[in-house]
Amino acid sequence: MVVVVGSFPSMDHGSGIRHDRSYSHSRDISNRLGDVMYGAIDGELILELAAGYGIHTQLPLFKTPPMYTINEEHLSSCMVSYSCLNSDGTTFGSTSSVDHPSFTHLRDLLDEDGFIDTIDRYSNGDTVAKVFYLNGHRFEVGDRFVCASAMAIHLKYKGSIDE
Repeated sequence: MVVVVGSFPSMDHGSGIRHDRSYSHSRDISNRLGDVMYGAIDGELILELAAGYGIHTQLPLFKTPPMYTINEEHLSSCMVSYSCLNSDGTTFGSTSSVDHPSFTHLRDLLDEDGFIDTIDRYSNGDTVAKVFYLNGHRFEVGDRFVCASAMAIHLKYKGSIDE
C-alpha cells in the first residue's frame, strides 16, 4: 500500500458526496481509521496515531550549507580620512580604507554563527571554520576569508555552484 503524507482538500467524487479530509480532534481516532481515500492516509492521522503510541521521530534532512548573499557593490573598501588642526595652525591627518559596512556586518555574522574564525591582528587572516556559500561560491573549511575588496576579485575567479 502507498501512503501519501499530506493533507487533501475536500473532494466531490461525482456522487454528490463530499469527503472532508480535514480532521477534527473531537472525533474518535477509531472512526478515522476507515477514512482512507485512493490508497492514501492523511499525514496528520499518521502522526497522531504514532504520537498515541509514543513514537516521535524527526526525519533526517539533507544538511546543506547555508547560502549568504551580499550585493557586489558592497565588496569594496571605503576611504576613511581625518584631519586635525594643531594649536599652532598646522594640520596633520591620515587616510586609510576599511571594509564596506555591509561586508563588515556579514563578516561579524559569519563569525557569530561559527562559519569563520576572525583574526583582527592583520588583514585577510580570517579562515573558514564550516562550509557555506557566499554569492553562489562554496567556501570550504580552511579557505581564506579575505577583506571586501579582495573578496570581489576572489569571487570573480572562484568557481560558483552554477559552473
